[in-house]
Amino acid sequence: MRAAGWVLVVLLLASPFLFESESREDERGFVTRLLGPVSTLAARVQWIRVQDAVVAGEHELALARAETALTLDPGSTSGWRFVGTHLGLHLGSHLRELDGQRRLALVRAALETLTRGEELARDPGALAEARGMVLWVHAEQDPELPWPGGARELWREAALAFERAAELGRAEARDLALTARVLAGDRADGGEHDPLHRPGE
Repeated sequence: MRAAGWVLVVLLLASPFLFESESREDERGFVTRLLGPVSTLAARVQWIRVQDAVVAGEHELALARAETALTLDPGSTSGWRFVGTHLGLHLGSHLRELDGQRRLALVRAALETLTRGEELARDPGALAEARGMVLWVHAEQDPELPWPGGARELWREAALAFERAAELGRAEARDLALTARVLAGDRADGGEHDPLHRPGE
């Protein structure tokens, strides 16, 4: 690759992009088309830098680098899932963030990120399932979260996310949706599935 090409890659790796802006979406598509196969390699390098920032406890820097990585490879399912779960389950954990309103903002940001990822990722069902997991964890472990409707609505939202995941080909999410419905009080029993089934068991 010519020196000018490497300079372009370096500039891209150092420049985070925002998710929400339509103009940024245009830039993201342009960058991906411009770099072609090199963009995937550059994204992998950037994810290593993301992990370095996480290990160092520099979470804002990690998220900024993750935005750049997703600009370079917007189809990365694992990338979108990492950002969403990092926001919702790590930074938004009731054990880490004691302020309920800030925790709520992080959970909402996580869900928005995963929803956005469904539109772009190569495996959208995995991101719908991840949304369900974020909602499930907070419904089960975070009763103080100021979510409208409380834990019952969290369970319902989790069920909807798992149902969406099942529609997108994640067959195992169907049982999780039924369980979430039971825990929300929307079903008297779990039918043939185990109503005490938990994700990952």
